[in-house]
Amino acid sequence: MIGRLINQSLAGVNYLLTIAVSVVVIIVAIVAFRSLVEEGEPPPVTTTTTAPPRQVTAPAAIPLPEPVTTRPARTNCIRQAPLPDDRTFVFRLYYDCGIGDDVFGAWVYRQVDTEGGPLSRTMQALVEGPTSEERADGFRSLFSSTTAGSVLSVSRSDGDVVVDLRDLGSLPSLKVGSEGAEFLASLNNSLFQHDIVDTIEYRIDGDCDRFWDYFGASDCTIIARDAWQDDPRAASP
Repeated sequence: MIGRLINQSLAGVNYLLTIAVSVVVIIVAIVAFRSLVEEGEPPPVTTTTTAPPRQVTAPAAIPLPEPVTTRPARTNCIRQAPLPDDRTFVFRLYYDCGIGDDVFGAWVYRQVDTEGGPLSRTMQALVEGPTSEERADGFRSLFSSTTAGSVLSVSRSDGDVVVDLRDLGSLPSLKVGSEGAEFLASLNNSLFQHDIVDTIEYRIDGDCDRFWDYFGASDCTIIARDAWQDDPRAASP
């Protein structure tokens, strides 16, 4: 009977040992599995956010100043009359003065000896054009050293004056824009300053029609003082 009890006790111990071993095996298996799982997991991914490249805006271009164009001051276009004396007389010539749109008619003065008539001396000086000093101050004209000596004659009968010029060459600009009116203003104002002039007839080599052909006109025109005084380009006495 004692032997039977011992056998039963050993059987129970074996059973318990079997269970214990099974539990240990299960625990070991679980630990091993967890180790494998943890080792197999990829390392955590670190997400790096890359900022977009900074856009560098170039500074706005600084506008360069406009080139300075030397313009004659209006005071440069105003001339003082010289003092007359017993041996000379003073007369005026009318030219345009200025640059671009800022152009207006202005007087320059000539002082000459008393020989010769005032009308002839006026026309002879006028066709020489402004002096180099006057041009530097902004005076301008189609008359120049090229046209100097182009006066053939200046005659007067009572108040009617005839001015005869030699051929002035090609002057196509007189037919367009304002140059034709400026050219006539220079002639008319310079001659009508003399009170002895009532009308003016201009000719080229003795032909009035040829003179007006420069301006695209087909007929000769005789300019009267009264009609000229109504013209916007007529200068003040």
